[in-house]
Amino acid sequence: MNSWRRTINEWVLVAEAVLLLAGVRVAMCVMSFRSVHRRMRRLMPLRPSMCAADDPDPVARAVGRADRLMRGRDTCLAKSIVLTSLLRRREIDAVVRIGIRRADRGIDAHAWVEDCHGRHFGVNDPGEFSCFPPL
Repeated sequence: MNSWRRTINEWVLVAEAVLLLAGVRVAMCVMSFRSVHRRMRRLMPLRPSMCAADDPDPVARAVGRADRLMRGRDTCLAKSIVLTSLLRRREIDAVVRIGIRRADRGIDAHAWVEDCHGRHFGVNDPGEFSCFPPL
């Protein structure tokens, strides 16, 4: 029964991520990133100096599953906004990080999430990017 309950909880989390990804996708078509990010932070605030011991990995997996269900058309920025919002909703402090690096064809930009323990989601090696201040 415990694994059944876990499966239901995981699917509820995936459904929540799908809805948020759809909303962020639409919002980013009509509003600036700054406006979308500010509204999501207002919708899902975090208490000051809160860093829960909950595991952020299931949330990150749910956002990945939601992206695949939506055929993977979301950008790293949209996924980072959604992941940050879902983590903050679960009282895990997280920020969106944006970095750039040189590439063969010019410059690559990428967004990922960093939690309060310094763990990174959405990037294998953040050290290869020159990072802007956290958002």
